[in-house]
Amino acid sequence: MNVPSSAINRKVRKVILTNFQSHKLTTFYLEDGLNIISGSNDNGKTACARALSWVLHNSPIEDVIRRQNNIQTKFCQVEIEFFDGAIIKRYKSKTLNKIEFKYPEEENFTAYQGFNNKYPDVVWEFLQYPPIFKNEKLGPIAYADQSKKHFLIDIPPGSLPEIISSIIGVDDLDKASKQINSLILEENKKIIFLEKSLEELTEKEAEDFSTLDDDSKTYNILLQTYNEIEALENDADELQKYIDKFNVIISKNKEYVEDISKCQKTINVLSDKIESIETLSSELSNINSLDFKITDHNNNILKAEFLVETLSPITDPNFINNINFIDSVIKEIDEIELFTSKLDTANDNVVTAELVLAEIETELSSKQIELDNLIKEIKDNNIACDTCSTVGGVKI
Repeated sequence: MNVPSSAINRKVRKVILTNFQSHKLTTFYLEDGLNIISGSNDNGKTACARALSWVLHNSPIEDVIRRQNNIQTKFCQVEIEFFDGAIIKRYKSKTLNKIEFKYPEEENFTAYQGFNNKYPDVVWEFLQYPPIFKNEKLGPIAYADQSKKHFLIDIPPGSLPEIISSIIGVDDLDKASKQINSLILEENKKIIFLEKSLEELTEKEAEDFSTLDDDSKTYNILLQTYNEIEALENDADELQKYIDKFNVIISKNKEYVEDISKCQKTINVLSDKIESIETLSSELSNINSLDFKITDHNNNILKAEFLVETLSPITDPNFINNINFIDSVIKEIDEIELFTSKLDTANDNVVTAELVLAEIETELSSKQIELDNLIKEIKDNNIACDTCSTVGGVKI
């Protein structure tokens, strides 16, 4: 049944009797070792032994095994469970004689019936061939007779050694001894083979490891080299971090240079505007001097208007000259008003330029602070060239 013999344990652990002689339904357990079944007469002790013999040895086979004094009993059954979990059941009725068993790892029972007084070989294999003395002349040994004082006395002397050997299991011991000796021989062969293999392996290892010292030195050198390479890789990683920072600084430096260039252009434009403002301021001073002339002219105009309003038409030639003078003064006033308008516009431009200049000065101050911080970071990280004090060609 493909079950390792080392896993089989055919010591009886549990027995269930159903309708077997005096037992209607009885369950008893056996311990691993010596067990004693005790009780009063006619209490079913021998029936327990007969039940074991019926299942394990296929005896007795007569009908008396069914429960007595009960005409309603149609069958009897004995179930035995072994210590390894295997189970065997024997069932008998007037029309059916059946035995079924299963190994511990199996779920379903294997059943046989109609075998009369001879078990199939697979059943004996499952039971691991229990010891029994039985031959055509003597038949099976009755368990009930073992307590009698004349037990085995009426057996022919020539059969006694065979019977005693069967009872105490000498044949089994002999088989076991032979099996053990066979196993010992096999194991000795294995040991010899393993010793030879070990010897060959030792020689091969001695050959393979002849350069072990040199390999060990080479390994140590390689290990040292590996550690140095690992240290260099760590240094390279740190250097790469500084390079990345340097690239960021260079990028920022370019941005700052561009911003400074833009600011310089703005300063140049503002310088031109400042010069224009200074010119306008100078012109404004000249205009202030004209204010006095304008005031005089206004006074003259007022006088002239007064004369026009109060005097009657005058035919004096000087009157026409006065009129012409007044016209010229009015033209000068118009020119002065136009210039005043331009001056107001120039003043507005000056105010706007001053505001723009203030914003540029604020931005230049902020850029100067960032540039100072950048130069400090470059110096702190020792990125600048020690010889020319430059970073990316830019003097710091």
